[in-house]
Amino acid sequence: MIKKWQERWDIDKHNNTYGILKPIISNWHWCRHENRALDVIMTKMRLEKIGLNKYLHKINLSPTNLCNQCNNGDIETVEHYLLSCQKYNAQRARLSSFMRQLGIAQITVPSLLGASNTDPENKKRITIELGSFIRATNRMDKL
Repeated sequence: MIKKWQERWDIDKHNNTYGILKPIISNWHWCRHENRALDVIMTKMRLEKIGLNKYLHKINLSPTNLCNQCNNGDIETVEHYLLSCQKYNAQRARLSSFMRQLGIAQITVPSLLGASNTDPENKKRITIELGSFIRATNRMDKL
């Protein structure tokens, strides 16, 4: 059954963001937090169905898809929130420093959300540090 599931996943994985992040069907034990709310937020980020204006606008819960945190005219996507929103430069500096310590010079959304080419222990550490970033920004639901 797992083999059939993987074959189907291989066909469909390029049609969605989650497939790019998770090329192989497997359990991601390393991505679990003691804080269930963080697990949910990170899963929503992987699926791009999170309370940021791009998604909220798509489901008619925001009048705009633009970021109202930095007001640069950028669409508020997961990528914008994690990598470029100017409001969170200080929080991002800590995250960037941590990633460089792991030998990851170029931070990407996939590397933060689980697709980095590193061992499971480092992936767990990245997940914990990303959780710290999310809490520090106070952008997501209260944790």
